[in-house]
Order: sequence, then C-alpha cells, then structure tokens
Amino acid sequence: MDLVQIPKNPEKEVFTLKAGENYFAFITSEESVFLIPEPFKSPLVASNKARSLKRVHKIQVNLKKTEKSKTASKLQPKCVLYTEAEVAKLTHLRFRETWFILAPKGGYVKSVMEDKKVVEYANDLNEAKEFKSYEEASDYMKTLDLVIKNGHSLRRYFKETKPVKTS
Repeated sequence: MDLVQIPKNPEKEVFTLKAGENYFAFITSEESVFLIPEPFKSPLVASNKARSLKRVHKIQVNLKKTEKSKTASKLQPKCVLYTEAEVAKLTHLRFRETWFILAPKGGYVKSVMEDKKVVEYANDLNEAKEFKSYEEASDYMKTLDLVIKNGHSLRRYFKETKPVKTS
C-alpha cells in the first residue's frame, strides 16, 4: 500500500491530495485538519465540496498567510532619452522611438487610467509614462483631451537600443 503525504502546516484553508486515481479534500482549521472521506474524480469537485462543508459546519480558519513583498524593487537601467536632432548626429548608434504625453499646463503624464484614477501628472521626465508607439500614446491623449482638459500633446524621444549579437 502506498503512503500519501499530508503537509504538516498547510497554508491553504482547503486543499486536495491525489491518492491513486482519486482526489480527497481536506479542510484546515485552527487546531485540526478535517478529511472528507469521499473520493472525487477531479480536484476542483473535491475543493468545491470541501468549501461547501466548511460553510455548513461553520469551521473557522485564521491561518497566518505569508505575504509576498508588495514593494519588490525593480531596478530600472539608466536610460538616456534623445531628441530627433541628437539622433541625427549619433549615426553610429541604434535607437527606437518612445512617446510621452505632455500635460496642458506643463509636466508629463505619470499614469493614465490606473488605480481608479484617470490621470496623474509628474514634472520629471524620468517619472513619466512611456508609450512604445505613436498610436497608443495618441489614443490616450485623445481620451485625456475629452475627459480632463483639451491641450495635451505628444513628444517623441529616442532610446538607445543595444545591437543584437549574431553568432
């Protein structure tokens, strides 16, 4: 007979384990682990049955869930933006275009249609939202002109791209 390993401190309130071809559901409470002895053919059906029984029997669960760090720092590489005139002088480098939306009263669009806010502005170009294409930036600009205030404009910059090494 095969052994089925059950985790000592599961982090989930309801979980399933496969034993042979069947799945068994478990409910974790503060002091106990409840097994539903009925075998199920799929883990989804087993989990749903366990959640149903948890509500019926009013099993309280206060598990300490490990939180992943929400403020994971992502280091962005130092980026230099060039104007069209500067790009014309630097013919030995490769560039790709990038677009920014300028606010009517100065500054740049920092975020647009995120976190239940229509727009947020920044004075620094490094904080501005970068758009990869003219079409995407233009669509957002037109929306901002209609919703917030007419007068937003687009500005094109160029970013240096690293050449692709071919073997």
